[in-house]
Amino acid sequence: MKKIIYILILALVLLGFIEQTSGKTPDKNTNIYIQDKSKYDKTFIKGLTGYNGQIQLIDNYIIVDKDTAYFPESIPLNKPIVFQAANENLNFELIVTRTNLTNLNYKFKLSDTNNKIVDHKSGKVVLRSMFFLPSEIDEDDLTGIGYGCSEYFGETGKCSFVIRIGINENQKLVATFSYCCHIRGILYSCLDICPTLRTE
Repeated sequence: MKKIIYILILALVLLGFIEQTSGKTPDKNTNIYIQDKSKYDKTFIKGLTGYNGQIQLIDNYIIVDKDTAYFPESIPLNKPIVFQAANENLNFELIVTRTNLTNLNYKFKLSDTNNKIVDHKSGKVVLRSMFFLPSEIDEDDLTGIGYGCSEYFGETGKCSFVIRIGINENQKLVATFSYCCHIRGILYSCLDICPTLRTE
C-alpha cells in the first residue's frame, strides 16, 4: 500500500513539473491561438471570444477560419501623428501614437478662434475586435468621396470615445474623433460631428 501511495505522489509531482515547464496555460477559448499576447490589448482579445470560428493571431495578421487580414499599420509604431481641422468657430487637433497592433494613445484639443481651449481629452482607444469584417466607410467632408477606415474605441469614467482612421483618395491619412459623456444615463457632453482631420 505504501508503495502505491508513493507512486501516486510521484506521478502527481511529475505531472505538475511537466505543466510548469511547458509554458502553456490552459485557454478557456480553445478556438483562439495567440502567438504573443503582448502585441494585443486584453479587451481586443476578449472581444474575439464571441466569434464562432477558429482564430489565430500571428505577428501583424489575423487568420479567421481560412481568411487572413492584416492589422492596420498606417500609423507608425511609437511615432506621434498630428491631425488637424478647423471650421468657422473651432480648431480641432488630435495627436495619436500607436503603441502596439491594437492600441492608440490620443490627445485631443478643441479651441476657439482665439486659441482658447474649449475642451480637451486624452486616453487610450483599442481597435475593434471584428476589424477583419468589411471596413467602415467615412466621407471626406471636403471632397465628398468615401474612404475605408479602422475604428478604435475607448472608455474613461462616464465617457466613450471613438477614433476612425483611414486613407483618402489622395493616399493621405485622415481621421475623425467623437465622444459622448453621461451621468446617470443623462447626456451632458458630446462631440458627434467632427470635420475630417488631416495630417497636412
